Amino acid sequence: MREYCRDRVAEQQDTWRLTKQLPKNVIKLILQYVADISTLHTLTWVCRRWKELASHDQFWEPLLRRRRRAEQMRTQSYGMIPAINVKRQFKEWYLNWLRDTWSEKGQKRQEEFYRKEVRDNVFLHHTSHITAVRVYWKDGQSYILTGDEKGMVQMRDPGKRKEDQVLHILSEHEGAINAIEVSKNFIFTCADDSLCHVWTHDSLAFPKYTLAAHADAVTCVGFVKEKDTKIVTGSMDRNLFIWDLGKIQSVPTKGNYNSIKPATLKLAGHSMKITVIQCTDKKIFSASTDAQVRMWDWRGKLLGTLTGHSGPIHCMQLVNLHDRTGNSVECVVSACGGGMIRCWHSETGKILWGKVVASTPINCMDISNDIVVTGSSDGMLNVYNTATESNMALLKGHDSVVRNIALDASRQRLVSSSDDKTCCVWDLAEAAKLNEDSGIRSYCFPLYQLKGPKAAIILMTLQKNAEGKWQRVVAVGNDKTVHYWNMR
Repeated sequence: MREYCRDRVAEQQDTWRLTKQLPKNVIKLILQYVADISTLHTLTWVCRRWKELASHDQFWEPLLRRRRRAEQMRTQSYGMIPAINVKRQFKEWYLNWLRDTWSEKGQKRQEEFYRKEVRDNVFLHHTSHITAVRVYWKDGQSYILTGDEKGMVQMRDPGKRKEDQVLHILSEHEGAINAIEVSKNFIFTCADDSLCHVWTHDSLAFPKYTLAAHADAVTCVGFVKEKDTKIVTGSMDRNLFIWDLGKIQSVPTKGNYNSIKPATLKLAGHSMKITVIQCTDKKIFSASTDAQVRMWDWRGKLLGTLTGHSGPIHCMQLVNLHDRTGNSVECVVSACGGGMIRCWHSETGKILWGKVVASTPINCMDISNDIVVTGSSDGMLNVYNTATESNMALLKGHDSVVRNIALDASRQRLVSSSDDKTCCVWDLAEAAKLNEDSGIRSYCFPLYQLKGPKAAIILMTLQKNAEGKWQRVVAVGNDKTVHYWNMR
């Protein structure tokens, strides 16, 4: 044992000696890959040469700019990062800035600063590609949330003038926004930084909770509409975590306003990333690119694995459908990259029906009033009636991949967006009539096309009024723009 300890000490001394003898250019190259401030500060303890190099402002300033956006750090009391003798002045400046920012006065000043920046037309447009969009209704007003690949989320009011549309900037993430979900009490944002932030509708300056348990990018979040304090997050790390926001008190920690909530349960079983999560009062359904849907209870027990798909699953919905006898059944409907849609009973997990509707991968799906519409990579939209288990129509109007679908079955209208830079509006009643008259599965063409973005439309959703009727079509282009069309 003594000989082993002597060998270990000698090995560490050799490594230490070799580290101190590295050329300056090599040390600088190493320091360029340091990702956080604490690690950079620790490297100053190696030796005097490392301390001198690691204290240079070229390494400190980018890390600080990355951690807190430069616009956020321009407060009235403190200027930008000191340029001379960064190590000593940086610590003093940074601690004062933290102490001031997380105080009550600091938060009010930050909010006033954001509003001034918006009035000055600084944050009116995203500076990077938009990766997520969500429309929600609150207090008789409809709002639009958009998130980009730099971690910024903007809340917009499309009813206002263009200069005043952006109401809030949520910029706590340090990675691309993958999903935005809205419940009765909270707004959930998931990003590539492996975090899920939980915001309240009344306070959007800082997140109320930070959910940190995943080892990779958080891709989706699910919750029960009536009980939004219990949520489930899915990630690229192939795991799901159950969180209970109501059990643990929110206590700000020193130097950090966010409360990091510990996960209640971990659900492991998928072999690839989680793409969609749907929840009921008793069960959790998770879909993955491993072509499986897994059924869990809220205690973390695996109840069953729903198989049969031939490709990655990117679409899944939990809906009530009518069967041939007219009975309403709660079902789980999913679509995969193999062009297949499958329907299972949500209580028993029994397969009800399966149908191959496309010859190319299905990228999007929407369901309403027993009508299932899917959009595929060949530019086609397939309309399927689940009550009669028959194909209603085949919609042809796009020249490229269909990315998004929004269905309003009450008015027999459908909107689709594609990489061909257009949104198409369809009349489902006309498509069904054409199919009945011809007796075969005929092509149906759109009523009209909406053109706006100069690049592919990657995200699209509908904005509805208080009565649930169409108000606007919201489309996000790959050119970092958001477009609205008012619907008649």
